[in-house]
Parts: sequence; C-alpha cells; structure tokens
Amino acid sequence: MDIPIVTTPAITLQGLSVRTKPSSAGEDIMEAVSKFKGLLTKDMPARDTYCVYTDYESNYKGAYTFFVGTIYQEKDILPDHFKVFTLPQQDCLKFITDRGPMPTIIIDEWQKIWKLEDTNSLGGKRLYKADYEIYRQTEVDPLHMQVEVFLGIKPHNPIL
Repeated sequence: MDIPIVTTPAITLQGLSVRTKPSSAGEDIMEAVSKFKGLLTKDMPARDTYCVYTDYESNYKGAYTFFVGTIYQEKDILPDHFKVFTLPQQDCLKFITDRGPMPTIIIDEWQKIWKLEDTNSLGGKRLYKADYEIYRQTEVDPLHMQVEVFLGIKPHNPIL
C-alpha cells in the first residue's frame, strides 16, 4: 500500500478543544463537535471543518487533546469559548476514507491506520504532534461522506 506523503502548510484554526483518552474519546469528541456546531454563527462563512489530535501523552493509546474548528482569518470575530490553534507545517501521510456513512468511515480509517502502525507498515514514523481530519464543506450527506486524514511524520530528507 503506497500512502502519499505531502508537506502541509501551517494553518491557523479557530474552535474548541477537549482533553480526552481512548476509553472516553467517542463521547468527548461527539460532545465537542456538537458544541462547536452550536456556537457557529449564521454570519460565519461556510468553511471546511478540521478535527485535530494533538498534545499526545504518548501515542494513540494514551490521552490527547482533541480540537475541532475551521480556518481562522484575522477579520473573524471569535465566538465565545473559541480558541485559536495553529497546525504546524509538517510532512504528513495522507489517507482518504472510503465513501460511506459517518462515523463508520472515520472509525474504520483510524483502525486501519493503527493496524498499519502496529505492524510497522505505515510508511513513516509518526511525530504525534498534530494529526488531523478535514471534513470538506461540500460533503453534506452524512450517509455518503469522504474524509481526508493527515498524520504528521518525521521528515524523510531532513536538512543537516
């Protein structure tokens, strides 16, 4: 399986975060996403939604911070409780889910990723700094969605 490696730019986001762990992640993430959607105002332009996994305690088996948000622009007025978070520029493995129902497609994709990582078949060493999903604003049918997943990895050709 050849997984493309892309260099992603630094991206500043606005949104909400929650500290979670694998045993409570499903509930914590759903609650954060629901709260985020509820705080969006009708004056805000439609944008892609980013779900970020960062501040890892160790790896995917430990605690981490989940951030949900959209791209932040200087003219934006932050809704109450929103924070600003910057995704770092980094090399990433880029995965694209199969098209299907949410949340099944994203759960299945992460399970595939973890299996690849556990068998040293990922194609790169994860940084565990900021991994993220992009939910495109054009993907509106929750039964027929596709999501992009980006995993930060150690650079392949670091400058010495």
